[in-house]
Amino acid sequence: MKQEAKYVFNIWLTSAIVGSTLFYWGTYLFSPDVITHGGQAGDRLAMYLLTLVFSLVLSIPALILLGLSTYVLLETQLAFKTIKVVLSLVCILLCTLTFGVFSAFSFSGKDVIIIIFYTLPLVVGVFLYKLR
Repeated sequence: MKQEAKYVFNIWLTSAIVGSTLFYWGTYLFSPDVITHGGQAGDRLAMYLLTLVFSLVLSIPALILLGLSTYVLLETQLAFKTIKVVLSLVCILLCTLTFGVFSAFSFSGKDVIIIIFYTLPLVVGVFLYKLR
């Protein structure tokens, strides 16, 4: 079970770090005034760290559900490739639901791009890290 927990934690942490980085730079490309407000390097670093902390904290329920999903799928007789495909779909669903709980999130163009910023590292992580 320790290996599976490490696998899930690595996927979650990768998505939080890479997703926050993509989100930060994506926001800078779409709305540079949001990131550069104040103009100080310390302000930009603080904005990135705030994004990272929010990503980590707000995705804790998704981490728990991903861990439970992984445990349940490993108890089946499915092939590892099939398990990883199902876990990828679970990751996409959990990420979308995490953003969907916020009333300001409207699933419009920019909001879908934000989901992609976080789901892409999730899916890559599912296939990148070794499972058992």
